[in-house]
Amino acid sequence: MLGRIIVKPVAKKLMDAIVGMASDPSMMPVEYRIPGTGDEIVVNNCKVVDVIHGRILNNATVVIRGKTIKNITQGSSPAHIHGRALDLGGRYVLPGLIDAHCHISVSSTFYILPTIGDAVRHFRQIRRQWPTSVEAGVTTVRDTGSFPLMLKGLIQDVEDCKLKGPRVFHCNSMLNVMGSHPDIPPHHINPLAKPASLAMGSIGADFRSDKELARTLKTNLPGASFIKLTVDRHSMFQSKGAIPVYTDRQLRTIFDFAQTHGLPVACHCATSWGLKRMLDYPVHSFEHIVSDIRLPDNVIQILADKRISVVPTMSLGSAYVINSIRAHIADQWLNDFVENEIELANDYLKNVPENQCDAKIHAASLKRMGLYCKRASGHLSRKHLYLPDAPNFVRVLTTGADNLIRMRDAGVNIGCGMDAGMPLVYFGTLHREIELLGRIGFTNLEALRTATINNALILGREDVQGSIEEGKLADLVVVDKNPLDDLSALEKPVLVMKEGRIEHSLLPIWKSAA
Repeated sequence: MLGRIIVKPVAKKLMDAIVGMASDPSMMPVEYRIPGTGDEIVVNNCKVVDVIHGRILNNATVVIRGKTIKNITQGSSPAHIHGRALDLGGRYVLPGLIDAHCHISVSSTFYILPTIGDAVRHFRQIRRQWPTSVEAGVTTVRDTGSFPLMLKGLIQDVEDCKLKGPRVFHCNSMLNVMGSHPDIPPHHINPLAKPASLAMGSIGADFRSDKELARTLKTNLPGASFIKLTVDRHSMFQSKGAIPVYTDRQLRTIFDFAQTHGLPVACHCATSWGLKRMLDYPVHSFEHIVSDIRLPDNVIQILADKRISVVPTMSLGSAYVINSIRAHIADQWLNDFVENEIELANDYLKNVPENQCDAKIHAASLKRMGLYCKRASGHLSRKHLYLPDAPNFVRVLTTGADNLIRMRDAGVNIGCGMDAGMPLVYFGTLHREIELLGRIGFTNLEALRTATINNALILGREDVQGSIEEGKLADLVVVDKNPLDDLSALEKPVLVMKEGRIEHSLLPIWKSAA
């Protein structure tokens, strides 16, 4: 205990120094100000994408007062408006995108060197992820496992206008039985993980006993919007096997706690065993898509009847089956669709923009994935080399895609998230997940809804987010093309607004509305 009291302030000072070195003025918000009267913003000459009814409101005007949308009209601008005018030149406006599954305080890496220089590099990457998200049209994220102390500091920086970024809803740490997913000892990723956790917090709130569980639930509660569990019984990493799972008694304790505190429960679940077991509990959402078997129709119907949402993170299916490990995938899982997804993933990973991932971090991850070819030489995990097990992920694109389409057809609410923060899965690329949903059979409108109104439902914020309607938050994304015709329109927003404030713009800004 004495050692912890001494080490913690030292770790905090060191962390503050590293964060200071990682700061970059280009990540700070830019305020667009003009002289004028009133505090209304008139967004005119635009085409509003109505994600509820699947239509375009042409020649529309959106009036914003403060943080919310005051009214929406078609035709000429409403009279008696005084303030700032934003002429969009006939461009398309859609609601701010929501990423419902990410890890925004994690730097998308397999390993961090125990040096100050590498620590600064990774903290700069973490800070860069916030403005990168907004610049890609993401105004809200649902963080499904974080370093909670670091996360809260970054959220505060956004609120204090020291950092440009989305609003965040989070679970703090993932609530895990010791040794369950993610089943990697933190010091195998970073040798300095234990002292660093004193300043950053731990991504896993691990417990060993029922008594520890009760204590951990309380300590992990402050600020949390939901509870995150991991419910599979086998590792997702190559050459690892069974992992611990919650006892029934522990699950009852968790769900009783969640009900008492009004917190929904989200479950990491990629296998049928975990999903079927958790159907006995009031689960709010399943994260990832079951792909080990074709789910029976009656199981899918239970999901729909219980109104359990699914955030499939389909992009993981291509991120971890790139060409360096393709030879280790059984032919039965390789069809034309999978081959095309592998090629698309390879093309992207060859040219990752610097704002999405630091070039050295990205190169190190690609190098680590290359070790997959040595799997026959022994168990990599025994050498502290952890790689995703490719067969588990390629099935996401086959069996998983089939399960997802059938869930959609049964009326299950399907959300959207990239699992950004994981190696080779980067912030600023939510459009890649949306486009992939289009390729597996979602209509463009259905795919767009997953990242807007469907995700708002998952957050319980459909009354204030997820669509462009009077009284909702003025989170707006402006694009050049109609996303209902072409989802690639989402790849490069020309303007992004969060709560009536322009956070990103490639356009000339203001004119007087008077």
